[in-house]
This record gives sequence, C-alpha cells and structure tokens, in this order.
Amino acid sequence: MSYEESDWMKDSWNRVTGRAPRSYYVGSNPSSKLSNTVVPTEQTQTSTVSFNGPMPTPGALATFDLPERGVTPEFEMPEMGEIPTFEAPLYDEGKISKMAQQQAAPGLRNLRTAVQSGLSRRYENPNVQRMTLRDALAGYGQGLEEVMSGARQSASTEYATKYAMEYKAAGMNWEAAVQTVRDKYAGQMEARKMEFQAELDEVNQVYAASVQAESQRVAAENARVMSIFDAAMQKYIAGATKTTTTTQKYATADSATKNITRHPFYGYGMPGWAK
Repeated sequence: MSYEESDWMKDSWNRVTGRAPRSYYVGSNPSSKLSNTVVPTEQTQTSTVSFNGPMPTPGALATFDLPERGVTPEFEMPEMGEIPTFEAPLYDEGKISKMAQQQAAPGLRNLRTAVQSGLSRRYENPNVQRMTLRDALAGYGQGLEEVMSGARQSASTEYATKYAMEYKAAGMNWEAAVQTVRDKYAGQMEARKMEFQAELDEVNQVYAASVQAESQRVAAENARVMSIFDAAMQKYIAGATKTTTTTQKYATADSATKNITRHPFYGYGMPGWAK
C-alpha cells in the first residue's frame, strides 16, 4: 500500500536524513497520513511606524468672557397730586335766626295788634284798667314766646333740609375732585410703566447682542485653532515612516527527527502531526 508524498514531506525528509523521500505515517497506522496543512516554517511580520518630531498639540482655546450688563433703570414713581380736603358747608345759626324772624313776623304782628287793642280800652275803674293792662302784657309775653319758639322750630327744620342738600352736593363735588386726582395719577403711572419697560428692553437688547457677539468670537477663534491643529496633524501623519520586518523560523534536524518512528513495513512517521 503506497501514498503520494507531499512536497513538504519530501523536503523535510531530505533535510533531516539526506535520504530519498519516503512517505510519513503516524505510528504504525498507514491510513493516518500527515496533514498537508502543516508548514515546516514559522513566519512573523512586525510593522513599526516612526514619526518625525513630537506630536502637535492644539493651541489654547478661547474662553467666553461674559459681557457686563448695562445699568438697569430704576422705576421712579410719579407724584400724586394733592388730594383735596373735604370742606363741609358752614352750618349758619344766623340764617336760622333770620329765617325764624321772617317766619315769626306775621305772628308778632297779630300779637301786637291784639295787645294794642286790649290796651286801647278804657275802664272807669282804675283797678280794672290796671288788671286789664297786666293781663294784656302777660298775654303778650306768653304769645311772643310761643310765636318765636314755633318760628325757630320751623326755621331750623327748613334750614336742616337745605343744609343736607348743600352737604350732599359738597360731598359729591369732593369725591369728583378726588377721582380727578386719582385718574390723573393712574395715567401718569401707566405712562411711567411704559417708559420704564422701554428703557429695560433697550438694556436687555444691548446685553443680548453683546453675548451673541462674544459667542461668535469664541466659536470663530476655536474653529481657527482647531483648523491649524488639524492641518498640523495631517502633516505629522503624512511624514510618518512605516517599517515592516519579516522573521522566519525553521525546524532543526534534532527537533524534526526526535518524533520520527520507523514503521516495520511502511517507513517512517511523525506522531502528533497528523489530523
């Protein structure tokens, strides 16, 4: 029974024994021919890359400097006009007295007429004349008191009604004057609010524009720095040198022959090298 010898078998046999090529088997089994995938040498490749000079580093990046905000305007309260003081109409007792006299005038005329009529009578008896005069004077005093008291009460009632109307009118006028002052102040306050908001918006707009300008400056500066760094890195990589080293290792005569066994009928074999 014979088998075709591989090139490696032939080469290995010639290098080890110096004899004619023979077939290789494992142990005493002629069917276990050595695998053709086994190679006689070991080859190693090592690649190294050398760069010229130190690796470039990026420049310092720009820092963001927060702009200063402008002076915030202060809200100034408008001044309110003077609130008018309520002045109640004067309660005039003199008017009451005058009205009482006017209302008592008819009663007084009637009273004087009655007294004069009684005094004009003549009596022959002096005592009767004195008594009549006394009664007339007493009646006049009582009548005068009643007339004046009634006139005073009537005048007071009439004046109180007129005074109440005057007081109410004065109160309405005062409330209208107060409301006028308040309305004017409210208009001034609204106008001041609008002015303040416009001033505040102007400060905020200037500040926002400053922040945006600073952001754009930082972005542009950092883009410039990174562009320079990228160009330096490309140049650094392009200037690198790549070196590849190949190393081969061959089996020696001792290592190749110590596992060779002689088959009594089919020649030599290398146990452990076959699949």
